[in-house]
Amino acid sequence: MPTIHESPEPQGFGGRCPPHKSCILFNCRVNIKWRFVLTHDAIAPADKDGVRFVDFMAALSQLQPLSLDQFKVVRLIATDMDGTLTQHGKFTPALLQVLTELAANGIQVLIVTGRSAGWVNGIVSYLPVVGAIAENGGLFYQASGGEELLVPIFDLVEHRQQLAEMFGGLQAEFPQIQESSDNRFRITDWTFDVQGLSLEDLQQMHDRCQSAGWDFTYSTVQCHIKPLHQEKAIGLSQVLNQYFPDLTPEQIVTVGDSPNDESLFAGDRFPLAVGVANVLHYVDRLAHKPAYVTQASEVAGFCELAQLILKAFHSSSRSG
Repeated sequence: MPTIHESPEPQGFGGRCPPHKSCILFNCRVNIKWRFVLTHDAIAPADKDGVRFVDFMAALSQLQPLSLDQFKVVRLIATDMDGTLTQHGKFTPALLQVLTELAANGIQVLIVTGRSAGWVNGIVSYLPVVGAIAENGGLFYQASGGEELLVPIFDLVEHRQQLAEMFGGLQAEFPQIQESSDNRFRITDWTFDVQGLSLEDLQQMHDRCQSAGWDFTYSTVQCHIKPLHQEKAIGLSQVLNQYFPDLTPEQIVTVGDSPNDESLFAGDRFPLAVGVANVLHYVDRLAHKPAYVTQASEVAGFCELAQLILKAFHSSSRSG
């Protein structure tokens, strides 16, 4: 049985618990050294206020010991960006330091984000990463300058017009939604801000898009209207097969924090799937849940994971 330490600053909700006496899970630290799998059986039904809570003891019973051995062979980290590599929407000195350290030790980092082609094309040029997948699996940008469209779009102008029409239909029903500031730099999808939308709103938007032949997802910052079957895992698998064919699933760690990262948590594809602690906001909405959850949230959680991988790497080097 793992040791659970009382935490005066709960990690899953930015240092504070939801206002409910049953919030026992978020009063405890879940260490990255323990396997953390939440099934639907571990999710309590909504209470009278509509808030869902995790049955802590059911979740605890599923914890399995995790040794450094599982990370010794990791050679690539495929990670989300917003809410995973950022703190309050910004890159930090700690991120730049750990990315540099990973690169110096031959552990490559590949960003897999919902951000726009225009933004990602610039970001990949400045960070010490091997490349980045933009628009939830829509395009791939190599740090060396190469780029590739990962979804078939035969007429870009018509594609953008169709996306605009779908957005217009949603906006007629939800007049408060506004086009995201980076939407003008997009190629494969259409985005609008998620702030202020309820779970019911998001579900209705998902259903409207599906009935019109589009897919829909959302992150901590944006909602995405996108082609069917365009998702992070599909795009990542294409890039891995073409550019990293020698890597095995056991050499790849995937990291994320929100619903648009769900495909990266699919254990049959990515057995080393990790969520930073803020993923607990969404755990009851994910069909695929991360195998591991860090103790810290946002970029601090990514750094926690990176340091564990580096420790495992150095331990393997010394023993070899």
